[in-house]
Amino acid sequence: MEVLPLTLYALTVVIAAGHSALTYPPPRTGQTRQFAGICPGIVAKHPGGKFPFPSPGVVNGSGVAPVNGTCEWYSNGCQPGCSQCNPDCTYAQASFGTCCGHKAMEPTVHDPKLRTFNDFQIGSFEFGMKYNPWRAPGFAPVMDPCGVYTGGQSGEYVVGGRQPGALGSKLPSTKGLTWIAGSSAEVSFSLYANHGGGYSYRLCPKSSKLTEECFQRRHLQFVGNESWIQYGDDEANRTAIPATRVAEGTNPAGSQWTKNPVPACGGFAGGAPGGAKHVPFWNDCRKAQFDPPLKEFITPNSKWAPLPGLYGFGVGAWTSQTDHEEFEFWAARFNFNIIDKVMVPADLPPGEYVLGFRWDVEQTPQIWSNCADVVVKAKSEIMV
Repeated sequence: MEVLPLTLYALTVVIAAGHSALTYPPPRTGQTRQFAGICPGIVAKHPGGKFPFPSPGVVNGSGVAPVNGTCEWYSNGCQPGCSQCNPDCTYAQASFGTCCGHKAMEPTVHDPKLRTFNDFQIGSFEFGMKYNPWRAPGFAPVMDPCGVYTGGQSGEYVVGGRQPGALGSKLPSTKGLTWIAGSSAEVSFSLYANHGGGYSYRLCPKSSKLTEECFQRRHLQFVGNESWIQYGDDEANRTAIPATRVAEGTNPAGSQWTKNPVPACGGFAGGAPGGAKHVPFWNDCRKAQFDPPLKEFITPNSKWAPLPGLYGFGVGAWTSQTDHEEFEFWAARFNFNIIDKVMVPADLPPGEYVLGFRWDVEQTPQIWSNCADVVVKAKSEIMV
């Protein structure tokens, strides 16, 4: 399937945002599977001022997504062991685990198979991602369990979007899909800027206050050991890939999380900053952080992704914001959904719930969150 020099400055700037969005069930943010990997309306800030993405919201000529900034809901400057997030946390602070003014907690997950980015290491000293959310899934705080618009940062702007700092938990509810207690349900999200890490899904009663504590009480178990990659909203274009799950060293205890199955490019930046595009230890798309899936279907692109398989940073790569051809390549390559099935607990009382998606990032101290509405019914109600 063919689909279309590390500097001190880099260590002191505020963390640049990556992006992700829940795509199913239909989230309150307005994103859809059709526009997976696309987030229209963003204007990026750089030393010379501000500039818009060259072709915001367009996927292979299919039009513009209905809502701007669908991938802008997250919490920034969040590290495990902190009581709150610091949206002004710099790369240097994050690397040393001091986003919240004191040392973050040590990692709780150590299996190399769960790593999505590699630290710089000199002897026993690790520098880089050690204290970011994915190294201790679920232990970092969030600003809002449904995300904060622009993550509380001042470096991003959305044309026609919401007020920066808006809370995802305050977005209007939608007509919820029906889920059956004791049955599996389908969920999916998309990547816009690939920061690695892993994700989980949780529920909170719609009648309750939407807090992180409420969502943590109802973590959902994944079904089976497979995920699926689906381009756009075409269910015929769906391919199974192995899923890597973890339930040890997570918070709440025993909660199950899934590793992001799509690797970023090689190097510390993973394909993000164009200014260091050809510095191998920093940014090298001739390699991937780990073995890419779908190598038998997705062919190499000699210019931007010379390995077979699905990998890369996505449209959020800095160079794609000024290079129209590169933007179109990554927009097409990243127009995919990562689909899983979760188990709706058999003893879950029928009623209206809010589904929470949480992606704990490894490359940066960020947590990406979205919420959607679902209605849970007992099997007996469906059979009547």
